[in-house]
Amino acid sequence: MKKLVSLLLVLTLSGGAFQAYAEASQTDSVARKAEPFQLDLYHTYPNDIAINYGVASVQTFVSLIAETMMIIPTAIGGMQFDGFHSTGSIGVSYYRSLGKTVSVGGVVNYNRVFSNFHDKDNPAITGNFAMNWVVVMATAKFYWFKKPGVAMYSKVGLGAGMLINRFTKKEADGTRAASPLTVGWAPAAQLSAVGVEFGGQFRGFAELGIGMEGILNLGVKYYF
Repeated sequence: MKKLVSLLLVLTLSGGAFQAYAEASQTDSVARKAEPFQLDLYHTYPNDIAINYGVASVQTFVSLIAETMMIIPTAIGGMQFDGFHSTGSIGVSYYRSLGKTVSVGGVVNYNRVFSNFHDKDNPAITGNFAMNWVVVMATAKFYWFKKPGVAMYSKVGLGAGMLINRFTKKEADGTRAASPLTVGWAPAAQLSAVGVEFGGQFRGFAELGIGMEGILNLGVKYYF
């Protein structure tokens, strides 16, 4: 009997605690929606997600050097360089604020770099060499200041990049032949000396730096 009474008491207290938590969460949610956005209130909006696009990344330069100076002369001799293209660095990121100064998180980005070629003796024979980069980095931001309308920071990131290569050749009769995929790994880093974000809870941002996200990195983010 005592055990039954104890069990009922525990269930009653647990139910009351859960109801109190639910009511507190609902009150907090209403308060957050009612108040104006304040980036300084890092305890109120501690998370942000972002999408970004970077130009002139390290992997673009590495791929250009590899394709034009090393791979082509040794692997597909007889082909003449036609042009070099890059999608740029396309990424998504997540950050969690640890206070008014530091936020930590991670970024994943993709960059496809490819070159076109044609046979020196028969221009109808063409080729394409593609290098696909997938980069994952742990990152940290160090804020100079945070204001409701603008904030500035520096950023550092370290991680690894996976490189997937393939050469495809198209003969004069239209038939195609592709080499096996080759996969490699490389260290990855990003150092953004200056970053600025502007707006409210939904913000735009721009960064200047060097690394896997590019010399110029632009994007949009949302705080929640």
